[in-house]
Amino acid sequence: MKKRYHVIFEGQVQGVGFRWVCMQYAEQLGITGTVRNMSNGMVDLFAQGEEESLDRLLQLLKQRTGWIRIDDMTIREVPLQEHETGFRPVL
Repeated sequence: MKKRYHVIFEGQVQGVGFRWVCMQYAEQLGITGTVRNMSNGMVDLFAQGEEESLDRLLQLLKQRTGWIRIDDMTIREVPLQEHETGFRPVL
C-alpha cells in the first residue's frame, strides 16, 4: 500500500552528507519526496512510496554509520501527493 511519511530527524544529521544518503536510498527504493535541512539543526523528510520501501528506507538510515548519528526520529503519516515524481533535496 502506498503511503507518505513526514519524518523529522534529530542528531548529527547536518553537514555529514545525510541528505545525499537519503536521496541515494530513496532513488534505489523507488521513493519520491524531498529532504531539507532545518534551521534548528534537524532534517525534514517527506517520503512517499510502498509501505515496505518506506520502512526499509528508515531502517537503512538508522543503520548508517560514519559521521551520521540519528538520536531521534518523529514519524507521522500525511496525505499522498498524487503527482509527485522523483526525490530531491530542498535548499
